[in-house]
Amino acid sequence: MSENEKESSGFQTKWYEFANRNPITVLIIISLFCLILRLLDTFVLPVTELVGELILSKSLGLILIILYLWSINRKPKAIGIHKNNGAQSFAIGFLVAAMMLGVYYVLILVVNSISGIEGRLEFAPTDPKTGLRGDYYFALWLLFGNIVNVLMEEGLFRGLMVRKFLDKITFWRTNILQAFLFGIWHITWPIKDFIDGEITFGGFIMQSIIQSFSPFLIALTWGYIFFKTANLIGPLICHYLWNSILNIFLFVTTSEEDISTAYIIAGAGAILVGLFSIYLIKLLVERWNLSQLPPWSAGEMDF
Repeated sequence: MSENEKESSGFQTKWYEFANRNPITVLIIISLFCLILRLLDTFVLPVTELVGELILSKSLGLILIILYLWSINRKPKAIGIHKNNGAQSFAIGFLVAAMMLGVYYVLILVVNSISGIEGRLEFAPTDPKTGLRGDYYFALWLLFGNIVNVLMEEGLFRGLMVRKFLDKITFWRTNILQAFLFGIWHITWPIKDFIDGEITFGGFIMQSIIQSFSPFLIALTWGYIFFKTANLIGPLICHYLWNSILNIFLFVTTSEEDISTAYIIAGAGAILVGLFSIYLIKLLVERWNLSQLPPWSAGEMDF
């Protein structure tokens, strides 16, 4: 072995040992680095305004996760991408998403009807952050962007964080920590709106709370699905359906009425359903006798 190979091997060994001794520190650093990429994608690059997707930062974040796994000699199944409990995890993720989306759209229709606001649900592919709207081709672009997005976010916040944090702290502390970091991940747009002068400082604080607290609560459910099924397909499908359906089907009014109240009530209702579904998930997992998620130190989940 050459001197360069020895140095490379020695560095990789030290990095592997450091990453396993300090999982929380390392993953918080990785999440902050991904957040910096997200901020650069939002503020510096014009791509988002043109295509309606933070596709660059999402792709780079996914590559970073892959490189991290490679650097510590782990395969994708270490973060829950495998066949074990796959069908059950998929079923749970699909069921939770269907329940949340069903309540969301029913509440929108009911609240607007009570308010006397006329409108209907329409196929209207829209990026919620930039407001860009398009046709079927734009819908396909949003669906593709969501694939990259959920792979990156679930791989980082659930796949890596939940497993590695379990080496140091209990599950519910783990779940709250990853959900908190996931919530912080979503304050990019309030920051942009404040810097652009579209909202006041008070509005920035309010929007930051709203846009971080909602993902925080939803992430608790996704983290629980992963923990109870030891498979990432459940959170992936739930996250993907939630994002994609909301991007494509909108309530369109026949005039200029403000329907923000309906969206707030509908979102709150859907999130509550997601939280209450934790009990249903527990019952299903017990019925199916699934193996729950082992900590990172247990290895590649070969059960």
